[in-house]
Amino acid sequence: MIDNDNNENLEIIRDFVAEACDILDALEPSLMQLEKTISSGTIERDLFHEIFRAFHSIKGAAGFLEFESISKLTHQAESLLDLFRKGKAEIEQRHIDLFYQATDMLVKLIGLVDNQLTDTGMEVEVGQLAGLMIASFPSESDSDADEPTTGPAEDAPGSLAGVVNRLASINSLLWGIERVEHEGRRKDTLAEARTRLLVVRNELDQNGLPEPLEVAEKLIEQLDIITTKGGIDRNLIGIFQHVVDGLGRMLEAHQAGKPSDQGFLLAAVLEELAEITGDEGLPGESEMLLGRTLVNLGVITGDNLEAALAVQEKPLGEILLEMKALDQDQLALGLKIQNQRKKAVKAQPKSGDLGQTIRVDINKLELMGNLVGELVIAENMVTHHESVAGEEFESFHKAAQVLNRISREIQDLVMSLRMVPVMGTFQKLTRVIRDVSQKLEKKVEVEQRGQNTEIDKNVIENLSSPLVHIVRNAVDHGLETIEERLAAGKPETGHVILDASQEGGEILIRVTDDGKGIDKERVLQKATEKGLISPGQVFNNDEDIFDLIFQPGFSTAAQVTEVSGRGVGMDVVRKNIQDLQGSIGISSKPGKGSTFTLRIPLTLSIIEGMLVRVGNAVLTVPLLSIRESFVVKDHVITTNLDGEETILIRDSLLPIVRLSEFFGWRAEHTELKDGILIIVEYGRQARCIFVDEIIGQRQAVIKKVSNFFGDLRGVSGFSILSNGDIALVMDVTQLVRFT
Repeated sequence: MIDNDNNENLEIIRDFVAEACDILDALEPSLMQLEKTISSGTIERDLFHEIFRAFHSIKGAAGFLEFESISKLTHQAESLLDLFRKGKAEIEQRHIDLFYQATDMLVKLIGLVDNQLTDTGMEVEVGQLAGLMIASFPSESDSDADEPTTGPAEDAPGSLAGVVNRLASINSLLWGIERVEHEGRRKDTLAEARTRLLVVRNELDQNGLPEPLEVAEKLIEQLDIITTKGGIDRNLIGIFQHVVDGLGRMLEAHQAGKPSDQGFLLAAVLEELAEITGDEGLPGESEMLLGRTLVNLGVITGDNLEAALAVQEKPLGEILLEMKALDQDQLALGLKIQNQRKKAVKAQPKSGDLGQTIRVDINKLELMGNLVGELVIAENMVTHHESVAGEEFESFHKAAQVLNRISREIQDLVMSLRMVPVMGTFQKLTRVIRDVSQKLEKKVEVEQRGQNTEIDKNVIENLSSPLVHIVRNAVDHGLETIEERLAAGKPETGHVILDASQEGGEILIRVTDDGKGIDKERVLQKATEKGLISPGQVFNNDEDIFDLIFQPGFSTAAQVTEVSGRGVGMDVVRKNIQDLQGSIGISSKPGKGSTFTLRIPLTLSIIEGMLVRVGNAVLTVPLLSIRESFVVKDHVITTNLDGEETILIRDSLLPIVRLSEFFGWRAEHTELKDGILIIVEYGRQARCIFVDEIIGQRQAVIKKVSNFFGDLRGVSGFSILSNGDIALVMDVTQLVRFT
């Protein structure tokens, strides 16, 4: 049993969790692609191999770490997939559904491992799903007679299926060795691998398979050589893994009634050695290593090797060919793979080049981000200190400019480390659309655009829930049923587009459907019934009507379903997006479809802001929200019947918001001509805010306001000024909403 208190083992488990998450992220798109090819009648067989390798990789690592639930589930999944990839049965939609369920359950199990270092607690659910997989095994009347019809054979002693599985378990042990630094631990694991290999050797002897038996015996000899060396060389462990895998393939070929291919083993050895020796060939000691390995594999004899090395005037492969120790096909295959590996090695970045990656704990990135924020605050305190304000210190200002440049470069670098592509979120949304469309019996095709657009990890995590609501509503409310689409002259398959792009310091995410669009009259009717608007209320544009959808309790659904209709969701969507300092808008055309557009800042940590003063208070206004600033001169100021001040700017009548009145502060100026007007925007709406003075542009590190202060209207946080004072950060979305 793995000792989870050992720091070394904890590191292995962390690596397993990270790699398993990466595999599962890549697995779901493959399942979706396979499902698409099944429905179109053009199955891509290569997808079976990709999906099989995904489950198999997780199974191997989980087996080494003794995570039984994960091992059991992945074993059943890969056993079922094995029938399809070998062409022994045809896959159906019910099998795809089971693979999706297995993927979802693996996500939960990996989550358990991540949080509790164990996959226990879901044994009943795993057993039920594994049972469903066994029950779903297709009839195999055309398959080998020794294979069961109700499920995969267990690792029965002596059976070839059991031998293959035991070889897989040996490779799982070797996988773990490559990640263990402690020499004693590695030797113990190698000893366990040798014990299992002895069992394999005896089972091959019982089955009367002399050729694989000889290879297994040579493998044991090779393992003894490795363990008796001064240190356990990882490259040799890698070669050993290749050969163990090759032996398994030989047995699979034997099961299928095909001749065993020792050329594969030779190719595997040559491929691995080519990586070890780089692109300089196999001189001297490396050739000796190749020869000894070939002898241990039983491809050549020891006498062949001694004779070849005695006349070492040509490459070893040519000598062995002349001696007829190898045939031309074996040598050609090995050299071909070796040359391919050389090209790959040349194409790979060298040590120190760009392109290499390492895994970093997200907590370390969070700490680094916080330190960069403190650095920005410290820089502002130094460069804008009151003791140097208004003074002409040339050397100081040059140094301040250098400090500013360096701090900005560090900030940009740290922010880039936190940026992740929206691809992963789009893939999850595609899965949501797939599940909802199946429940509603609708056909939906999803198109992803701009999935490589990057956004702050914290932002994208907080966006997931709102986006799920939007795509569910797009499928439920937006897209028609198959019958309705056909009656309207549309294709029976609906279309949903997930699109992401960057504009300045904002990310735009659009969710578009080609459904029936939003019925404005029905929206107005429902809003009137719920008392959200007065009867006969007039709206200037469609966008204002669509905005009613975001009111709490609003829903146009005719009946409540498990998908939607309870009148909750869209108001939460807007609240969550506003919490991210973002906005959401809707456009729609009857019979053509709808588009939900989200505008989200790239990051929430540090913003460019404009410092303004209202009386004795200092406020930070996000620079991206500012259109322009000006002093009242020839502008027309009017007051409407409600006493609200407005200003006419380029044929647009904008409301004037006195921040002193909005926040309840005492202003220095009461006459508009004595202060400054700043036009701020939120979506398609704009306001003129009145302030006493513009102090200047600054980088603002946003700090959250404690819950102790309650809900501060129009404030999204605060920042620390160069003199240590506090400046509130304006929430333009709330300013527009409450004025």
